Amino acid sequence: DELNVYAQYRGSQDGFDGDDWKKSEFKLGATYTETALKVAGTFTMDLAADSNTLKVEGYYRFSDTLGYDDLFDGDEYFNNDAPAAGLVANLKDFGVQDVTLLVASPVVEDMVWARADAKWAPVKTEEEDGEGETVETTKHTFEVGAYAYVKATEKLTIEPSVIYKTENSVIDLKGVATYKIGASDVALTLTAQKVMADEDAKDEEGDAIAKEVLKAAVEVKF
Repeated sequence: DELNVYAQYRGSQDGFDGDDWKKSEFKLGATYTETALKVAGTFTMDLAADSNTLKVEGYYRFSDTLGYDDLFDGDEYFNNDAPAAGLVANLKDFGVQDVTLLVASPVVEDMVWARADAKWAPVKTEEEDGEGETVETTKHTFEVGAYAYVKATEKLTIEPSVIYKTENSVIDLKGVATYKIGASDVALTLTAQKVMADEDAKDEEGDAIAKEVLKAAVEVKF
């Protein structure tokens, strides 16, 4: 068992232009780790802006084959040999920003693995009531994702996934098939994706969210 506690203060002079470097920031964190359980919390206070954030994490694993950081990683979870679960919550000024539940597990030994996540976030919006007055309301948004990794043969893997978001009513269906060529690190990948969303829904870059993709590529690892 291991318990780590740390405190940190960072400050900067007026006019200093540094990425993610606050003028006056205090951070306090603690992590408790044992073989099957990890619990961590980080409290950050922006003294100049009089604002604070809090992140709380909890993870449980039935095997120590993978490190805690890799349990739900899209490129690692299929290397695990036992189930794992996690919960992450973010708060700002002691108000909940989002809560995410994570699970992953082997389904068929050495052949099929699955993982899923579910995120809830309250979003504050301003709307007009029946009398024309502006009132603040809270809209609850959800994001749910389900993913699988299928090792069909030693050379062929298939990765289907489905993601649903209440914001813009997004349904994202995707499948990726990867075939290793020979004994090298060269692989042929085929990706098919269909994203459905509300009409005229746009992403952060202003592009339409709804789309269809069919792509083939050759990957070479160095």
